[in-house]
Amino acid sequence: DAGEEEGVALLDEAATAEVEEQEAEAAAAAAAANAPPGGVQGRTLEAEACWPQDLIFMVPEDHRPGDLICVHGPHGPLRVQCPEGAAPGRQATVRLGPEASFAIPVTVPDDAKPGDKIQLKGRNGEDSLAEVPPGMKPGDQFNVFPPTVMVQVPTVAQTGDQLVFDLPDARGRLSASVPPGALPGSYFAAMY
Repeated sequence: DAGEEEGVALLDEAATAEVEEQEAEAAAAAAAANAPPGGVQGRTLEAEACWPQDLIFMVPEDHRPGDLICVHGPHGPLRVQCPEGAAPGRQATVRLGPEASFAIPVTVPDDAKPGDKIQLKGRNGEDSLAEVPPGMKPGDQFNVFPPTVMVQVPTVAQTGDQLVFDLPDARGRLSASVPPGALPGSYFAAMY
């Protein structure tokens, strides 16, 4: 593949053009539907989902941190922002995962040590368990992320559309609404 070095992929100009074409089609579809602000309510669309993961790529020679780069995503071409500190011609990593706001802060109890399982309340009040990470001692804090999948917004989807998707391990079928600001082709985190 063009742009591949040591198993790390960056898409070529043809793939980048394909992503740009998909983005233009999505904009045209939204305009043609003359959708009201907030999207067309009540639509249900099929979507793709994957586990959170790192996307590893080589930074193009002509790009700088903050630039958009087209890389191989879990379901095809994906635009990502070149991370801070990334140097042209060097390998970079972008996390495709839930935002920090999904994290549940946990304080290590007085009687816990690394490797112990401790009880906590999830984002919706459900009981959950977390393992104390290595190097943590009583009073230290760490973040726990609830079980999430990353859902790709279909090309024609709009804010408020209901997306149905399979869990990546085929354990079930779920649904989630497209959140405000989610663009076609991008991903958002959904709890399961």
